[in-house]
Amino acid sequence: MPNKRITLPSLFGGVSTQAPSLRPANQVSEALNADLSVREGVSKRVGSETAFGIDDLLSGGNYRVHAIDRDNNEQYLVVYGINASADMEVRVFTKEGIEAAVTVSAAAQTYLSSYGATADDMRL
Repeated sequence: MPNKRITLPSLFGGVSTQAPSLRPANQVSEALNADLSVREGVSKRVGSETAFGIDDLLSGGNYRVHAIDRDNNEQYLVVYGINASADMEVRVFTKEGIEAAVTVSAAAQTYLSSYGATADDMRL
């Protein structure tokens, strides 16, 4: 199917996974690196900034990062993945890069490492 150019008043419908024949004209199937706003239209997504580095993670390891943003004073990054001892590693950092103490009990470690779970299997 050839691409076709049409003029839209705005894309306030956002992103939709509906089939193109069912999707309203004010929705898109994908919006990579774009912000959709009713007021400002479509704009390029603001880039990311590196806040701090974590040097002692397993090289080539499979890690994930989850942000916790409770308010302006409580913002954390949770880093989780399999460490060198094949245990699920859970680490928490403040937005300034200060590591918080995390204690994982033996029972919790057994649960986290059960069935060969990886960071891909975890959801926060």
